[in-house]
Amino acid sequence: IELDNANGTFKYNIVSNFVNSFITSYSSPYLLKNTFSGASEKNMDIYCSSIPVMRPVNSGTTLSWLSGNNYISGSPSDAGIGYTEDAYPNIDSGFSIINVGNSDYMSGEIPGSLDGILYATMNYWTDESASQKFNVSGGEVIYDPAFDGSSYPPIDYYDLTEIGFGLYDTVYVESLGDNPQADNLFMQAYQSERNHQYLQAINLYKQVITNYRNSTYAPVSLSRIFNCLEKKISSNNEYQLLQTYMSNLKTNNLYNRQIREIAEDFIIKAKVKLGYLQSAINNYQTMYQQNQNNHKGIHALINKEILTAMLNDTGDAPTGGNNVYAKLTKHKLRLLSIITGRDYTPLKVTNNGAIPREYKLYQNYPNPFNPTTTIKYDLPNDGFIALKIYDVLGKELYSKTEYKTAGSYQVTLDGINYASGLYFYRLESGSFVQTRKMVLIK
Repeated sequence: IELDNANGTFKYNIVSNFVNSFITSYSSPYLLKNTFSGASEKNMDIYCSSIPVMRPVNSGTTLSWLSGNNYISGSPSDAGIGYTEDAYPNIDSGFSIINVGNSDYMSGEIPGSLDGILYATMNYWTDESASQKFNVSGGEVIYDPAFDGSSYPPIDYYDLTEIGFGLYDTVYVESLGDNPQADNLFMQAYQSERNHQYLQAINLYKQVITNYRNSTYAPVSLSRIFNCLEKKISSNNEYQLLQTYMSNLKTNNLYNRQIREIAEDFIIKAKVKLGYLQSAINNYQTMYQQNQNNHKGIHALINKEILTAMLNDTGDAPTGGNNVYAKLTKHKLRLLSIITGRDYTPLKVTNNGAIPREYKLYQNYPNPFNPTTTIKYDLPNDGFIALKIYDVLGKELYSKTEYKTAGSYQVTLDGINYASGLYFYRLESGSFVQTRKMVLIK
């Protein structure tokens, strides 16, 4: 499961034997009774201002099972749960079971907004040496007291939430004492939202953000506000007011990084709702240029491709069905490439459309070059390839490994940061290896 700009609720899913079972960016969904198992790298990869809710919501008077009790298992190479400094799981009192063999339970950097402590109590950690399996920086994980794996809180009754089409969602509830806090206000907002009282819900979510800005429910409330506006089919004026509200949050340093970055993203999304697609595309392009080496940049690229496809599909593309279809296909392939890390761009095949008959690495052109040159190569079979560049002393300066389908490809090398001199470039694919020389003259 890979989420970007997604919230809502994910229940009773079984995701097994992928590189990552669950990946989330700018998303804070409820996760209830999901099984994430057999991931080769991480069961959960959480980044870019994402705070998935993995615990029942305690309103002070009730314990509502909107989320929690997830099962994470396997032997991932990294960790069961990985996160970046601006994201984390809301897992305290979550009644989840984490069984990842000799791997780390968690890895990542604890956000500064948590004051150096990520609470993760009342979960079942299967290893007695649990303290050694939290590979985190910037603070510590408090996991004690732990859940014993079987003694769940009692269920007193259940609520039915209408989800449309004559269907209802079941939320199990335990009655508690009276101790209203941030959770109580959040639960009031949620109850208003599910009763279709969207304006009341928005006001309550805003109170959570204002009065409890450092709580784990503040960034989740920010996402719910946008969801409420979508559900009530809001007017342009309402989305303009939302932009003003989000702009005030974005520029207010009293709010933590997650709040400000989520607000920045919803300002752009409000532009989309107002029909300003090209402006939103430009904003995401700027975001990408400023964050090319992190997850936020990937998020920006994904949204840019989606909006560009939408722009083409609304008639702004040149007329002609085949032309529009080709443009949409190109953006879908680029989007798939961004998400998977593999190159799915349309093939540039030779031999009048035929697949090349043999492996071949061509001489770069121009050569000598300053500062750019083009490197072409042919692949007769699908497979992993590695393209590498070395200096005259044999020091590796560049290396990229990726999966390619059979065809002919070309890449542009920018030598702006290289010194003048002799270089070597090499293509490797299976047993095929070929090296050529090139000269940079400045």
